[in-house]
Amino acid sequence: MHDKLTLLSTIRSDLKEATDKREKMKAQALRMLLSEIEYADVTPKEGLDDDHLEELLHKHYEKLAKSKQLYPEGERREEISAEMDLIAMYLRHPKDVGHHA
Repeated sequence: MHDKLTLLSTIRSDLKEATDKREKMKAQALRMLLSEIEYADVTPKEGLDDDHLEELLHKHYEKLAKSKQLYPEGERREEISAEMDLIAMYLRHPKDVGHHA
């Protein structure tokens, strides 16, 4: 992760990079994540700080983990796992994120 950028700036930068490199799945996951962030940002003038964003990322990660349990083994379940791994990359404390089967 980039040290001097805010978490939100990093995610936006990574989305641009994924789009430029035509990494479809990563770009799609980052767009979904940004959508979740924008939906949660009820005070756009202040914005969300990194601590609040990390809390939001944890919640989104847990939501994906629950969703993953609804799918049998296969492509969709692998996509959700990849998205969970992507989110874990943005967490300062990834050890707090448990691996879900």
